[in-house]
Amino acid sequence: MYQVQKRNGKVIDFDITKISDAIKMAFEAQEKNYHPSVIDFLALKVTAEFEPKIKEGLIAVEDIQDSVESVLVQLLCLAFVLAQTRDRSLFFEEYPLVNQCPQNS
Repeated sequence: MYQVQKRNGKVIDFDITKISDAIKMAFEAQEKNYHPSVIDFLALKVTAEFEPKIKEGLIAVEDIQDSVESVLVQLLCLAFVLAQTRDRSLFFEEYPLVNQCPQNS
C-alpha cells in the first residue's frame, strides 16, 4: 500500500475512508441523498484517478484532493447530460457548478 504526504510534510498510511468521508460531506453539504455503494464506487474512482501521480509509493494530499474534486465534477457533468430531457434552467439553478463541465466552457 502507498502513503500520503500531508501539507506539513508528515507521511501517513493511505486510508480510503477519508476519501469516502469527504465525498459524503460534499453530498450532505448539498443536501443530496446517496447510497453507501455510490460513495464506495466514487472513492474507488478517485483512487484510479490519482494512481498515475503516485511516485515511489507516495502521493501528496493535494493530488488526492484534486482527484476528489475532478471525480465530483465529472459526476455533476454526467448528471447534466442525463438531465437534458428535463427543464435545463431548473438544472442550472440546482447545480450552479455545472458551468465547469467541458461542454459548457
